[in-house]
Amino acid sequence: MVATEVRNLAQRSAGAAREIKALISTSVEQVNAGNKQVLAAGNTMQQVVQSIDAVSSNMQAISAATVDQQEDIEHVNQAILRLDEITQQNAALVEEAAAAADSMHSQAVKLSHAVAAFKIDHQGQHEQQQAVLVQGASDSSHRAVDEEHASRPQRVQPKRVRLVGHR
Repeated sequence: MVATEVRNLAQRSAGAAREIKALISTSVEQVNAGNKQVLAAGNTMQQVVQSIDAVSSNMQAISAATVDQQEDIEHVNQAILRLDEITQQNAALVEEAAAAADSMHSQAVKLSHAVAAFKIDHQGQHEQQQAVLVQGASDSSHRAVDEEHASRPQRVQPKRVRLVGHR
């Protein structure tokens, strides 16, 4: 009986040893799987950190670009204000020029009316020219007398223009 008990005990010990060995193998496999997961988590964390660094760099670039854009927008606003100022000045100059043109037009109309009050009598001028021609013809018959007068300086008769009021 003792031998049987020793044999049973030996078999139980061998079974327990096999179970322990199986448990140890399972634990080693689980530890290895855990290590792989830790490494994968480490790599993922590293990628997250790199992505965060990239996002941070992009945010800094966006911030710098925003400042540049803000400065450029300010320059554009200043240019627009200057253009508006110049446009207002030009509008004022156009108004002044229009007022001056209206004034000149009004003065020209007044001057035209003032000049229209005088009328040149062309017929009187024509009669005077014919009288000079007739006189010149009669003077040719009196050349001897004219030669005497030719030695003296002659007076030029001004043309007479008769002004007649315009109604």
